[in-house]
Amino acid sequence: MKPNEETPMDETTLKDVLSDHVQELKDINDFIKKHQSQVEQKDKLLLEKEKLTQALLSNFEAKFKSIIIQAPKPDLSEVNATLDRRLTNINQTIEKRPIPITRQLRLTLFPEQIRSVEYVKAVLTRVIWCILTLVFMIFVYLLTDKHMK
Repeated sequence: MKPNEETPMDETTLKDVLSDHVQELKDINDFIKKHQSQVEQKDKLLLEKEKLTQALLSNFEAKFKSIIIQAPKPDLSEVNATLDRRLTNINQTIEKRPIPITRQLRLTLFPEQIRSVEYVKAVLTRVIWCILTLVFMIFVYLLTDKHMK
């Protein structure tokens, strides 16, 4: 036999094979129809569930829109009492404050921080010289005033 030649088959074998294929196609077709009917039933159920869900959502939205929340008025008595106590405490503290400081201009020859003998000696020497100079100037003024007249 040559490789390109076809082998003749029996007609009965071909019929059997074809009938098997036709039967398989019918079975597949039946399966597809059953499956499509199941899909259609599930689609109907899903549509019903979707409608129910939409109805529930619209019902919820209507109830949610009708809710009015009113908070009770706050009780501020404790806050006011605390503020009154604190303000009273502040006023009492202000009234108890120390006496206001008065400014005084003082000439101190010997400050409290410096108490050495050399410093006291230097200050006293200058004071004595200033007093003597002042007395001398007054004396000169009196003498010159008499002569000028």
